[in-house]
Amino acid sequence: MARPLPVLVCFGLGLGACRSPEPEPSPPTSAAPSTTASTADTARSQDTADATAATGDTAPDVLPLDAVWVADPDTPTFVTVTFAPRVGTATLSWTDLAGLHELQGDAALGALRILGVPAGSEVAWSLSADGPDAVEEGPFQSTVPPAPDPLTDWITTDHGDAETPGHWILTTQFKFRGRSFAVLADAEGRIRWWREAPPQHRILRIHPGDDGRSLVWASNDADRSADDGLIVREPFDGTAALETIAPRLHHDFVEHPDGFAYLAHVDQDIVLEKGGVIKPMTSDVIRLVDEGATGTHSDVFDFFDAWPASPSQPCNHSIIGNFVPGRIEWTHSNSLVRDPGGDGWWVLPRFLDQVARVHADGRLSHILGGEDPTLAHAAAGLPFAHGHMSQVTDAGTLLVFSNGDHEHAALGSKVVELAIDEVAGTVATVWSTPEPEARFVGYLGDARRLPGGHTLVVNPDHGIYEVDGLGQVVWEAHHDPTLKDYNIGRVALVDPLPPYGG
Repeated sequence: MARPLPVLVCFGLGLGACRSPEPEPSPPTSAAPSTTASTADTARSQDTADATAATGDTAPDVLPLDAVWVADPDTPTFVTVTFAPRVGTATLSWTDLAGLHELQGDAALGALRILGVPAGSEVAWSLSADGPDAVEEGPFQSTVPPAPDPLTDWITTDHGDAETPGHWILTTQFKFRGRSFAVLADAEGRIRWWREAPPQHRILRIHPGDDGRSLVWASNDADRSADDGLIVREPFDGTAALETIAPRLHHDFVEHPDGFAYLAHVDQDIVLEKGGVIKPMTSDVIRLVDEGATGTHSDVFDFFDAWPASPSQPCNHSIIGNFVPGRIEWTHSNSLVRDPGGDGWWVLPRFLDQVARVHADGRLSHILGGEDPTLAHAAAGLPFAHGHMSQVTDAGTLLVFSNGDHEHAALGSKVVELAIDEVAGTVATVWSTPEPEARFVGYLGDARRLPGGHTLVVNPDHGIYEVDGLGQVVWEAHHDPTLKDYNIGRVALVDPLPPYGG
């Protein structure tokens, strides 16, 4: 049975606090300026009533609030209610698909801002101000548009003892050769925010911003027929997004002190066999780019230059044009994960069935899995096969979604947790759980360890699952089954937006 979401995500401009009659009131939140306050003299959005006609018995010498509901043009679930400033505290009360809520802030700022009103909500709202010019206006009616097709609400089930309820889920949803979105949904499956990819692009990855005030996503040419890549930071306060050009970006990126580190394709023509046959190859680099840059970059690690093994065609996925037009992929790196200690990254070259530790200076140390690793697997066989990876846990273990190509596909995909023993020079599988229904998925997939010890698992064809330490499903989310071709990407479990938007 689904569990109600305890709080709505919102914050005030100024010394605001969001309160709700739900059991757990939202904590005070901090200021975030709004760029929509200047639209206070525009027409009321949708069917909002005239605020000045709804002041009731207000004394004639008290100026009206002239409240206006202003949705962000590209993000209608983010809303600023503007009003005539005055001394005192302003209180916004509203109901939407998630229930009844209240937000307070400094009335002198003339605006209160809500983040993540559920898409498709019919909102009833009122605004009041105390102090020497006490006044109340409303109720008014405003509509939050539904999310665009195919972003229907997810179907969620809480089986009990789950960590996900009370949080939101940040992910991507896309159709091959179709539309692509970044999505933020709550644990009840309601869509709280979305962003569609630019024309001809696919959104690859999205992260909560390190600054605590933004979302950061990356996209590239969906057919990989062009070399363009884009990383976009979208602030919560309504200011303009900041775009960074990321040449030849693919698959994954993370923030870096001066900007971003990302995976990029590079090409070489390589003699792979006797007889002098030269083949057009592509591999990966870890590339650094300053935020806001329009094309300048530097490469800190290059597989062609730094990998101890020679380029090869490691498996039948590595054929000309399979992923990069006109090229044979050697490594197909798909995961770039920051090391918790801050010195560089872990990178997963999928076709090699390996994970490598690359330091910030480009030095290569540990290699595990695949052929000729520097750390031997403590058990028989490979530690994972053609996997995807999003996390090095706080304990230093690696969490990998092992898709299973060429190895355990017949038994289904699985999640493995790997622990490194540097003294013994080994890596051991310390925990594993199968895909919830032992299904094989040959692309994407994800696993994230949650703070309480549970694990969030993604099967891109089917949905998102939270499993306990025994692998039992305690929470799950599925998109509309008629939209099964719209695949779910890798995920991050985040707190509702106010802690990020203060």
